[in-house]
Amino acid sequence: MYLRGTSRTPAGRHAVEEDAALARAALAPGMPVLVLRSPDASAGDTDALVAEIRRAAARARKLVKQILTFSRRQRSERIVVSLDAIVKESISLLRATIPAGVELHRQTAANVPNVLADPAQMHQVLVNLCTNAWQSLAGEPGRIEVHLDSIHVGPDEARPGSDLPPGTYARLTVTDTGQGM
Repeated sequence: MYLRGTSRTPAGRHAVEEDAALARAALAPGMPVLVLRSPDASAGDTDALVAEIRRAAARARKLVKQILTFSRRQRSERIVVSLDAIVKESISLLRATIPAGVELHRQTAANVPNVLADPAQMHQVLVNLCTNAWQSLAGEPGRIEVHLDSIHVGPDEARPGSDLPPGTYARLTVTDTGQGM
C-alpha cells in the first residue's frame, strides 16, 4: 500500500485519509475474492490460500487503522488478547519472507496469561523484532527463536518508580544467532 505524504498540514492529512479510505474499502470484510484455480491445485490448497489472503487483508486493515491512529494521535484500541495467537500468525507470515537458510522456531509455555494490548501493534512489534534478528544474521544461515512464557514479578522485584504492580505477566523473547551490535 502506498500512502501519500505524511504532512501534518490539513491537506496532507486529508491525502493520507483519502488513501486509507480507499485501502479500507478494497479490504472490507465480505469483499469477493477472484480465485483462479490451477489444474493441478486441489480445492483444499486453494481454500487455504484464499483464507491466507483474507487474513492478510485483515492485517492490512488493522495496519491502516494503526497508521491513522498514530497520525491523529488517538489512543490505540487495546483488548484482552492471547499473545500465542499473535505469535503463531506472525511466525506463519514471517516463514514466507525469511530466507530458507534461516531457521525460525517458536516455543510457547503452558498457562501464559492473556494481555491487554492492541493486537495490530503487538503483531508489528513481533515482526519488527524478528526482522531485526534476521538482519543481524547478515545474510548468513542462522536461527531465530521466539519464546513466549510467563514470569512472576514479586513486590521486591518491581523496579522503583515503575507502574508495574506485582503479578504474573506474559514474556515475549526473540533471540538470534547473529553477531549482535
